[in-house]
Amino acid sequence: MKLTIKQQRFIEYVDNENKKKIDIHDVNEMFKTIILNLFRAYLTSEKDDDRIEAASLISRIHPKYRNKIKIWDVLDGTTLREDIKESIRIKNRTNIHSQKNRHGNGEFDSMTYEEWEETLEHFGHACAYCGAKGKMSFDHVHPFSKGGDFIKANIIPACLSCNCSKQAHDIGEWYQSKSFF
Repeated sequence: MKLTIKQQRFIEYVDNENKKKIDIHDVNEMFKTIILNLFRAYLTSEKDDDRIEAASLISRIHPKYRNKIKIWDVLDGTTLREDIKESIRIKNRTNIHSQKNRHGNGEFDSMTYEEWEETLEHFGHACAYCGAKGKMSFDHVHPFSKGGDFIKANIIPACLSCNCSKQAHDIGEWYQSKSFF
């Protein structure tokens, strides 16, 4: 990635800041150091994988702290958004791969990344049970332990709380026992 003059100056600034001693007990100073180095890593990563990983970490900065960061203009917002989308795509592929491994190498069709994206879109990127937004996991409507397959017709997005609570319970009985029923 070709750096602008502003980005080059930013990297020089971070390099100079890194030469200074910091008080590891000062939360604000530690936060500043971490953010500066995270942005620096994103700008200077020579490998796409490293840049995408840095973008993923940047995307995980808690919204409460995002507004406190005044250096967003150092990054190219469009490129950062694309890198964040790519990191999410890679993570979803990894999750699907993990599910396929968990289910063994059975002779059944399994859900594709594209089908998972369609499913997430259908449910508005929210838990199919309680409507919570955030990190979604794969939930087997018909539990895997009771013969349910990892196919589009049997997988819906669920928040970790609902997925852990449901476990291998029958969906009808479990859902009726919940306060959001």
